[in-house]
Amino acid sequence: MTSFRSLFKWFAPLFLTGLAVGAGEARQNLEIRWDKYHTYEEVTEVANYLAEAFPGLAGLESAGKTTMKQRDIWVLTLTNRETGKPEDKPGFFLDGGTHAGEFGGSETALYTAWYLVTHYGQEPEVTEFLDTRTLYVMPRKDSDGMEVRLTGELDYDPAEVPFPIDTDHDGRFGEDGPADINGDGEVLQMRIQDPDGGWIASPEDGRIMKRRQDGDSGPFYRLMTEGKDEDGDGEVNEDPPVTGFSSNRNYPGRWSNPLSTQRGRGQYPAQEPETRATVDFVYAHPNIGGMQSLHHYAGVILRPFSNLSQESFPLQDLTYYDAIAQRGREITDYGYIDVYEDFTGDKDNPRYGVQLDWGYLDVGVITYSTEQWRYTGNIGPTGEWWDATPEEQMATNDTRFGGKHFVNGKSFDHPTLGDLEIGGWIQFSVRNPPPDIMEEEMLVPNMRFILYHASTTPLVRVAELEVITVKGAHRVEATITNEGFLPTYVTAQALRSKGVGRGQIAEPVVATIEVGDGVTLVSSRSRVEVGHIEGTPPVVKQYSFGSKTFGGNNEQKVEWVVTGSGEVTVEASSEKGGKHSRKIHVGGS
Repeated sequence: MTSFRSLFKWFAPLFLTGLAVGAGEARQNLEIRWDKYHTYEEVTEVANYLAEAFPGLAGLESAGKTTMKQRDIWVLTLTNRETGKPEDKPGFFLDGGTHAGEFGGSETALYTAWYLVTHYGQEPEVTEFLDTRTLYVMPRKDSDGMEVRLTGELDYDPAEVPFPIDTDHDGRFGEDGPADINGDGEVLQMRIQDPDGGWIASPEDGRIMKRRQDGDSGPFYRLMTEGKDEDGDGEVNEDPPVTGFSSNRNYPGRWSNPLSTQRGRGQYPAQEPETRATVDFVYAHPNIGGMQSLHHYAGVILRPFSNLSQESFPLQDLTYYDAIAQRGREITDYGYIDVYEDFTGDKDNPRYGVQLDWGYLDVGVITYSTEQWRYTGNIGPTGEWWDATPEEQMATNDTRFGGKHFVNGKSFDHPTLGDLEIGGWIQFSVRNPPPDIMEEEMLVPNMRFILYHASTTPLVRVAELEVITVKGAHRVEATITNEGFLPTYVTAQALRSKGVGRGQIAEPVVATIEVGDGVTLVSSRSRVEVGHIEGTPPVVKQYSFGSKTFGGNNEQKVEWVVTGSGEVTVEASSEKGGKHSRKIHVGGS
């Protein structure tokens, strides 16, 4: 197997305390650090530890296997099992590690799981959440790619990946990719003087490269990722080890554009095993009423759509999206934008097959992609988001981090390209936060936003039960409420969409009465369809000529007639809002 030990290498320690001893003993003494990035083995160790150390709060299962190494794609199911089964509570799906080089999403997902189970009973917000709701955490989807980026070891044959790409058409795959050729532990950038080059050093700061413009006097440069000619064909880095799939372009929601030109989309939706594992898991858990996927690195909360204008949004759904995101902004200090309008440079070639759109359009729930970490600092809860400039990034490197994140160009005698310079941003800087500040600046605020977002799901309750006796018969009156912020159908999109293998996505609330010994049901039906119940408190959308209020009317009444004496149980059941029941005695004691 080809060794790429130098590729994306990081010399910080990558071992958890106790990994060398037996599994049971190691997990009992496991020290979990949040000032480092975890390998797949360590993620597995932490996930198993949480499930074993907190059996009443955490369960662990594999949602599928990764494409190349057949690694388990773990999912942690978090809830207080003493207050109900996971599937009987409103659910929320959280994932990280979609892209190989975006390590922080995986860390935040794992950190959130750890924080909730270790702070249950200590923090009221955490305790109430786990008592009433279920969180499903998939901490790392692309374990194969991320392991290569974290360890520098290419531990699979690039020729065996789905749809391998032979860029240089030499019959081999992935044999000539980036590498650390000067031995400094980083894969940086090579700058080669070339009169035909398309780049020029900025006159204000020679470390910053800008596109060549008419009238520039030079010197001019070519820019290339650090590496050498591994296959002897005279080209450098022309055949990196890549798969034909593009992560986050294989989801069912608006999977492909009309011309089918979306790169990496696959032959059909959910073909990639990692995507299939996500889709299958979510569809197998219809209680999931919200989703969040963690990415990098812009310091911004993203909402749909990836390839549609905002006019496609029902006003109600956009209102709820904005309200939840605003609270997220107050927690994280991130921006908040729409992908197509504000995050797509070429609107003639937008993204398709994106998880964000699938979650909203097909699953019918409020879904965000959070681009964690902004190197230059967050913009605050009200500011307008912008993409940080190279000048702003370099200024942050110099003033906040003492210049240690950018390696100034150093002369290097390349075996085929001759004299050039190697320099650029180190791995843990702009794209991923330095490990020593990761918990405070990224893990904690994003965990808090996730907890808030997950707590907005509908929550159905049998709030009141009353018995009214008239001429020997008893009328049992139940007040069914939704104590969550979102309605029991979650989105207007869910009301107008069809689910997989069924009708409307949003199933209505149902109330059922069960009579005990000595009690007879007179009403014709024990099961009554209540319909949907709005959330609370109401949210107001202001627009040019007035305003519109959504939510607020969060209760419904239902009744049955029974005779006799004994106990009856009334249960309210909602696919997204969970199940809840109360008992009451009717007739004499």
